[in-house]
Amino acid sequence: MSRHKASSEILLYAEMVAPSVMRLKDGALLTGFRLEGPDLESSPPELWAAISTALNDALCGLDHGWTVHFETVRIPSERGGPADFLDPTCRLIDEEQAQTVFFRTEQWLFLTQAPGWTHQHSALKRIKGWLYEERNVSIAEAIHRQTERFDAVVDRFFNSLCAHLRIRRFISGPNNDELLQAVYYCLSGHWQKTRLPEVPACLDVLLAEDWVQGTPMVLGTRLVRAISLRGYPSDTFSGCLDGLRRLPFEVRWSHRFIIGDYQQSEALLRKEQRRWQQKSRSFASQIMRTEGRLDHHAVERANELDAALGDLNAGAVLYGHHTSVLVLSGESPEEIGARCALVGRVAQRAGYIAHPET
Repeated sequence: MSRHKASSEILLYAEMVAPSVMRLKDGALLTGFRLEGPDLESSPPELWAAISTALNDALCGLDHGWTVHFETVRIPSERGGPADFLDPTCRLIDEEQAQTVFFRTEQWLFLTQAPGWTHQHSALKRIKGWLYEERNVSIAEAIHRQTERFDAVVDRFFNSLCAHLRIRRFISGPNNDELLQAVYYCLSGHWQKTRLPEVPACLDVLLAEDWVQGTPMVLGTRLVRAISLRGYPSDTFSGCLDGLRRLPFEVRWSHRFIIGDYQQSEALLRKEQRRWQQKSRSFASQIMRTEGRLDHHAVERANELDAALGDLNAGAVLYGHHTSVLVLSGESPEEIGARCALVGRVAQRAGYIAHPET
């Protein structure tokens, strides 16, 4: 007899193994940062180019088995208590602002490292165990060593960015765990303080929310819709999607980049290069070894792939799987439909293809 899985069974979050370090059910480790860049309107292009280079270098320090999530969220801004203005004009302005909902934008970055046994060959694992004598290590000691290696890579990643961005690890306090708070918001859309239980386990049950599959999906008491951004514009610039930061409602822009294996990336690029090289001349010209019409577009693409292979071999870039999704919520189908249309127009003006997911 089959049954549908509960929402807690679908989630992978398991327990906290260290401050701001979460272990997933498959053995992966997760941590996160808050980051903030310079002002977009007053910063020169050279500064953004330096930030882009630093971020690229930091990502190149990771390898196969790592996943990077960039989350840009628009959340309601908390308003302070009522002010006691003596001037009637100031009091009127304050009363008008109290009836207006203000939003602020936050940027989060999550790093996830898959466990070694998911991306290492069994023979390689055995050789590593013989060399480092890790065959008889207990589970607790293995988790401790994995966490130490994870923290070392995360610290190196942080040091690569701290000189160019305002960035810090999520803080785990007695009344609020920021990593848990951010993960809970990404899952439920509720922005609230989230206290870590005394026994920091069974986080899947703590973070689970009731949901009903559909278009749009019902999550708790709200409707949720996702818009995927497909393809890339031919030309980009810093802040090309800054219009999302000015929207008068909550929205989450999620980037996920799964770093690919070097050998697989090289093999895929060489396969594509051979395909375009074969298209540069007709099949008859290749068989008869004669000079035929040259397809300049195919030659150009083959040269681009050759340059991409050079960047890959030099360690200047990484290749992997990237997805970009905008997550919206609303109280009614009409409201969420209007918001999807507005977000789609902002993305399309920047040259992206916005496609609502079903």
